Amino acid sequence: MMAHLEPDDDSDKPRSGRVEFSKIPEVAGKVILGFVATAYAMGFLITNIALAGYGAGTVELIRAEYILAGSSFILLCGTASLYCVQ
Repeated sequence: MMAHLEPDDDSDKPRSGRVEFSKIPEVAGKVILGFVATAYAMGFLITNIALAGYGAGTVELIRAEYILAGSSFILLCGTASLYCVQ
């Protein structure tokens, strides 16, 4: 059986587009965590694909090199995409 949820009391009020300052650290943390996770995954793939070309590989999961390679890739792709749009 599902519970019936009542809408908040202030749901009738028009939204003013204001930013609630109490939510900024939460949103910023999620954005930073998402960027780091994406950079890590991209760096992990790029580094291991490059090493596989030489017949080498690594089993270490935590290396700063992965985040550096991934963030460099994201920065270069972002810059290139901005350049192509103009």
